[in-house]
Formats: sequence, C-alpha cells, structure tokens
Amino acid sequence: MTAEKWGEDLGLPASITHCIHSVSKNEKAVIILDQLDALRWTLAHSRDALLVCSQIINQVETLNNDRKNKISVVFVCRTHDLENDNNIRALFKKDDSKKEDVIQWDR
Repeated sequence: MTAEKWGEDLGLPASITHCIHSVSKNEKAVIILDQLDALRWTLAHSRDALLVCSQIINQVETLNNDRKNKISVVFVCRTHDLENDNNIRALFKKDDSKKEDVIQWDR
C-alpha cells in the first residue's frame, strides 16, 4: 500500500496530500488522520497504514517547502499508544540528519 494507492482507493486522482495541495495552493490546509492507535489492534494492516502515514508526512514536508500557506497534519491516537507502540512512536521521531524540521510536532 502507498499513499497514492490509498488515495485512489478513496476515489481521488492521487494521494490525499497532493489532492489537498492542488485545491489549497493559496490557503492553509489540514489533513486529519484519526484513530491511529486503532492500527495496533489490526496487525494485518498496521504496517501498510503506518507506511502510508510516513509517506504522507514526507509528501507534506516536501510540498510545504514551496508553500507560503502550509499544510498541517493532525494524527489522532491515545497517549498510551504513542508512548508504548514503537511503530507509532517512530512516525514522530525527530530526524537529526535534517538541518531544520519542516514539520513541528506538538502533543
């Protein structure tokens, strides 16, 4: 599963990130992904879903480099899962190889 394939499965022409970018180039935009913690209980799909989330994060970072009005990403999950699920926690780890983080994570 990829962000592009997920977008197509939702009936969109591309990934949700690129579609939001296309319709909001001159406006701020928000992508909300709810129930991230529910992935913990659906192991069959959790790896694919977390991979898609990671791709969405990367796409937003790339697109925001050229946007005056940024795209924000909101992930919703329980604190317990954020703190105890290594796969979920890995999505939000700071990348020390980057000079400047494009996305600022808040809890």
